[in-house]
Amino acid sequence: MQMLDTKSIVALALCSRRLFADANDTFAFKYAALLPIFQHESTYANSLLRFHMNRMITCMTTSDAFAHFETYRTRITHLQFLQLEIQPNDDDSLYERRISDALVDNQTLKCVRITYPVATEAFAIHVAHALGTNTKLQTLILSSTQVDETGLVALCAAVANNCTLTSLRLTYAGITTYGVRHVADMLRINNTLTSLYIDGHYYGDEGIVHIAKALQTNTVLISLDISDNEITDTGIKHLAHALTLNNTLQCMSLRDNIISDDGFLSLANACTMNSSMRAFDMQWLNITREAIVPFLDICKSFKRNDVQFNICNNRRIAKSSEPLKNLMNTCKHLIY
Repeated sequence: MQMLDTKSIVALALCSRRLFADANDTFAFKYAALLPIFQHESTYANSLLRFHMNRMITCMTTSDAFAHFETYRTRITHLQFLQLEIQPNDDDSLYERRISDALVDNQTLKCVRITYPVATEAFAIHVAHALGTNTKLQTLILSSTQVDETGLVALCAAVANNCTLTSLRLTYAGITTYGVRHVADMLRINNTLTSLYIDGHYYGDEGIVHIAKALQTNTVLISLDISDNEITDTGIKHLAHALTLNNTLQCMSLRDNIISDDGFLSLANACTMNSSMRAFDMQWLNITREAIVPFLDICKSFKRNDVQFNICNNRRIAKSSEPLKNLMNTCKHLIY
């Protein structure tokens, strides 16, 4: 293989990350062939390139391109982050299998993000198989990747017994009210997952009841994102009850739900018995200025002095009178 001169290495190392974002199959072939070269370079340029590689975005549209990239990827030892934005093609099943096989044997990747809007029914099963043997991956993100019921069962079962994964993101993955039960079962078993994102699924109050029950006994999860799921005050009351029993969870995002004053005050009341929660993201909800004075009274009994409620972008609060805004300004528990 022909070695690159220093100028060529510097030029590639200084390339914007946009280069990777716009990558196509041809680029994937050429870039993959360069990976072993950079593995052995000890120049300053190589340190710059490593930054790009650790945050590399590959946009390959055929299974052949991915297979070619993977052939070279196995010869390097410092690639830690891989993002795949998969487009529709004729070899979806073959592509999915190769992704799974790559994750099974990989010992360097710490974070994998896959965007796959047209994933087949077997895709999540392939990923679950990889999680059953991979001992290095810490973060798995399936963004806008449809996961059917069978795949979700397999994926949750794999995560439940995985001992290295600390962050799981299933964003706009098509999880149903029934499917979220499997996520709840996973939370009851797993002992390493500290961050869970299950936003954009519209499983509503019926779904959040299962998550709330799981939180009552979970002692590991620190951050939970349940935004944009059509959760109402009814579901939030179940969640508030769970917080009176859970003293591990610290951050929760509830933005873009159907939550009004009752739900807001239910969570505030829960903080009078909870000693772990630090941050509630409650933007873009239906909270009104009528809830502010009761909230200010409740927060005097908070167990933590540093818990904060972000209620920005609630239109009815933005129209509050100046005296009320002055009261809000004196409250360290509010961000508005």
